[in-house]
Amino acid sequence: MLQELQAKVDALSNHLKAEAIKAPSDADGTYWAGVVLAFHGIKPKDSTIAEVAAPSAAVDELFGQFIELLYKNEKSKRQMETSWNVLKRFARYKKMDIALEDWDDVLLEELEEFLRIEYTFFNEKGECMRKWKYLYECKSELRAKRRRGENKIFSVMKKIRTFFNWCVLTERLEKSPFAKHKLEQPVYGTPYYMTKDKLTKLYEFDFASRPKLAIQRDIFVLQSTLGMRVGDFYSLTRANIVGNAIEYIASKTLNDAGGVVRVSPYGQSQRNH
Repeated sequence: MLQELQAKVDALSNHLKAEAIKAPSDADGTYWAGVVLAFHGIKPKDSTIAEVAAPSAAVDELFGQFIELLYKNEKSKRQMETSWNVLKRFARYKKMDIALEDWDDVLLEELEEFLRIEYTFFNEKGECMRKWKYLYECKSELRAKRRRGENKIFSVMKKIRTFFNWCVLTERLEKSPFAKHKLEQPVYGTPYYMTKDKLTKLYEFDFASRPKLAIQRDIFVLQSTLGMRVGDFYSLTRANIVGNAIEYIASKTLNDAGGVVRVSPYGQSQRNH
């Protein structure tokens, strides 16, 4: 009896771990309740998760519902809305009203290619060419598109995959089109070691003609010197200067009983528990 119960608990645990990989970053209790119920083959009642759309429901409408139900954090919501707008522009580009069930691995391949070439719809001045203006019906979309790297494309496609996973979970779709479309994992360049002399040379370089780049340079040099996360810079005050060192509590350990990190003038970091 106990062994059978333990097996069920282990199976649920493994299922939740697998779901955690594709779950939205701000998934709430309602989302996870739906995951658990789906694992047990139970269709939730009187819940936003149980709302089933018509089989031919427009992707545009469903994506709006998806964001409204699952994304309460404004930053996460804006990121998802960006991917939503990509789907809108792609549908206009294809000159098709793409129904949810029409999406397949072929369309996903075409969507990735659209993400790669979209920047070519704008001239060197950042102005949209007349031929493509119909794609950008909203003024907020009419800003110049930069060439996307493969990692950026992966990020956009991953968010869209989350939407299709939700459609399957909520029985709006039988199978995700991503089942046959593999997303290539992000590839990062080889890390390079910078000597103190090279770092000093970079810090002293004159970026007067490119002030925004100078700010990025300062952030890079400060991070390289202190070893801090960029997110921790914004919380620094003069109170963090203790003697001849800087002390701070890393934001990611703030709620995990993390100790104070002390960075000496020579870049040696110590954590006091």
